[in-house]
Amino acid sequence: AKQLGKDTVAIDNYLKEKNIAALKTKSGIRYTINKQGNGATPVSGQIASVNYSGYLLNGKYFDTNIKKLAQEKGLYEPKREPYDMYKFTVDRTMLIPGWHEAIKLLSKGGSGTFYIPSTL
Repeated sequence: AKQLGKDTVAIDNYLKEKNIAALKTKSGIRYTINKQGNGATPVSGQIASVNYSGYLLNGKYFDTNIKKLAQEKGLYEPKREPYDMYKFTVDRTMLIPGWHEAIKLLSKGGSGTFYIPSTL
């Protein structure tokens, strides 16, 4: 609870500084929907395919499945070839809990930005 409180303050301060109006989940994820998709949102047990970029609030990228971005940010790893959409089973793949929660906020073809506390 203590760490979630620290993360919440840091995320909220970042959003305020950047003038980003984000929505909030019950667990503490802040998010914006950048593009509305079509259809239903993913459910537990369903396979989802995504392109993603992960970065810290200070702007440092730490992971992406987009080859061009990986090359631009110095993250490119030839052993990852081919850089394709990342496929996973919602709520059943070893990913951070915040990832599973966030993906269920998007419908097919949609995109969003998620600010996930470290506790998730």
